[in-house]
Amino acid sequence: KTRNANGDEVLWSGFNIYDSTVVINGVPINSSETLIQAAPDPTNLILAGDIVMVEDEKMYVQSTTATTITVRRGYDNTTGAAHAAALAIWIYGPHLIRSTSNPLNAGTWSGATAVGRINHPITGLVADGDTLLVCKTNGIFAYYPDGSIENITPDLQQQQHSDNFYGVYNWNGHILLPLGNGGLLDFTDGNLRDISLKDALPKETVLHGRIVAIHGDAQYVFILIADTANLKYHLMQGTFDEEFA
Repeated sequence: KTRNANGDEVLWSGFNIYDSTVVINGVPINSSETLIQAAPDPTNLILAGDIVMVEDEKMYVQSTTATTITVRRGYDNTTGAAHAAALAIWIYGPHLIRSTSNPLNAGTWSGATAVGRINHPITGLVADGDTLLVCKTNGIFAYYPDGSIENITPDLQQQQHSDNFYGVYNWNGHILLPLGNGGLLDFTDGNLRDISLKDALPKETVLHGRIVAIHGDAQYVFILIADTANLKYHLMQGTFDEEFA
């Protein structure tokens, strides 16, 4: 949770897949048709460049009219398939965030906000004060209470990985960021540093695997590490020595 510009506490969600409210209209489509009859008017609900889903198939939207959607079929390694009339067309938004001040009321969720590019999915959300940190496979983006967005780790573009930052955790103001290929970063007060165990314990190679979970209390942080050699996990307990920060 963070607070918006009005001071309201809001809950966030990321990597959104949601109902566009548009359906396949009138007639079914086969596995290769690229022109979909649609209703209601999709022009303000689905935009060129969006990715949509019908059942398990993703499609890339090329254009829309008041009654049709032109798409590229079988997008993102999915398979073109036949789809019946009246099926829902969903928006697939791995780069989208939405918020609500009342999660029990579905009608209070905000419209979607794009963070970065669609081909770099969101892997985690964490609050840093009233700033929302949006973790993606290619870096960390800050979403500020005024609605502005900033890529705060442009140097991480060269370290992009499909599993980057899963399990991100805010421990006593230290934003702990597991790397997809093993390792751990600490983002604190605008500074990013590498605190990977491969550097602190270079000979303990079984502890150089991917961190799969982090939790903590006021005194200790606990991390769960996948063993690099065996199908088991290591649970580590630690703290942070400000003298060596």
